[in-house]
Amino acid sequence: PITFLFDSGAGNSWLSKNFLTDNNITYNIKDQNPGTAYGLDGQGIEFVTVNVNNVNIGSIQFSNMEFDVSEIFALQSIGISKETGLLGMNFLTSFEKATFNFQTNNLMLWE
Repeated sequence: PITFLFDSGAGNSWLSKNFLTDNNITYNIKDQNPGTAYGLDGQGIEFVTVNVNNVNIGSIQFSNMEFDVSEIFALQSIGISKETGLLGMNFLTSFEKATFNFQTNNLMLWE
């Protein structure tokens, strides 16, 4: 299991390479050339984009979901566990409609 943080400012979803390795999750590297991302801590980190064959988020199953993956997960520098991933806009735009209720902290998604 993993905790996801929804990040509407992230184009792609993110996972730690250590998380993928520690949990024996298979993936295919989409592009061998690493990119550089700048996040909350202002530090640049290199990442590669991968496709994870099967991902279950709650009761929703995704096939071939794209994630950016880095050796050192940027959020660890501000105290967030390596078992936390980011859900970016590539996740949200796969739905017809999304509503976030700030009073109940619920994200509702419609396919």
